[in-house]
Amino acid sequence: MTPLAQQKPYDDKATWEEESQEDDSADFPLLPPKRFRWLRSLAPTSSPPKQTPFLVLLPWLISTGLAAWVVALYVIPSSRPCACTVGDLYSPAEHIVKYTDVKFQGAFGRDTSAYQGWPDDEKDELWKGLYHRGLTFRVRENEYRRMKNETERVPIPGYENEYVVGLDVFHQLHCLNVIRKGFYPGRYNNSLKNPDGTVNYGEWMHVDHCIESIRQSITCSSDVSPVLFQWLKSKQINLPHLELVHRCRNFDKIKDWAFERFVDLGDRRQHVQDNGRIADYSNISPNPEQEPGLLDPPKWWKHNPADL
Repeated sequence: MTPLAQQKPYDDKATWEEESQEDDSADFPLLPPKRFRWLRSLAPTSSPPKQTPFLVLLPWLISTGLAAWVVALYVIPSSRPCACTVGDLYSPAEHIVKYTDVKFQGAFGRDTSAYQGWPDDEKDELWKGLYHRGLTFRVRENEYRRMKNETERVPIPGYENEYVVGLDVFHQLHCLNVIRKGFYPGRYNNSLKNPDGTVNYGEWMHVDHCIESIRQSITCSSDVSPVLFQWLKSKQINLPHLELVHRCRNFDKIKDWAFERFVDLGDRRQHVQDNGRIADYSNISPNPEQEPGLLDPPKWWKHNPADL
């Protein structure tokens, strides 16, 4: 074995030339050198010269086909929105997203925010102001056609050619407020207990939905900001330090953008028909949300107030 100090340094260009000289290019002048053995294996050891150009053109044919497929899939617009679009999920608000660094409050004990504390009218308005105009707002048709999922047109005269959406951040804030109010049934008249001593299944189901919705949102976002620990000498214990800086989307910009497009759907009983006309079902049939039995417990429900 040649000692390492005496070995000739590797020269990619020289190696390429050596392999090319050893190559059987006399028989196949248009084939690449031996280092591309996978391509050489596609050709027979002896083939008519007329088959050789195909092997040379094969990579170009594949590239051209893939390019045509991408253009057809992403560039050429469809005549109607498709719920099966492949590619990145589009949000009409994505262009407004800006990032900013925010120091979180510990929100424990004395380091609290205006949204914390015993509820009052002022806090209720603060919470409502976080989300109520972002649950239903309008987007233009060109924005809608880029969305993966379908939605309804705005059933308000003058806006029939636009589409109604909401942003999930506002739905999550609504759900968090539902849970907050659940701690104060006397103020909000939302007790999980009925006057007859049974569990209010409708209220319980709403809270249960909100908890699961927030769980999915948190795990989806998966904030990876490190939580640090500090030694509390007076108590001789390590405690989490939560007053940390996070990289956040600028919520105020998103809220302002969505709130400017707000549309009030009222009781949500209006619908834009295929002919473009708005049909109002408010006085035609009972409101499904107020029908008896809609929120009655299912047969498998066995819980009572003692389980709370």
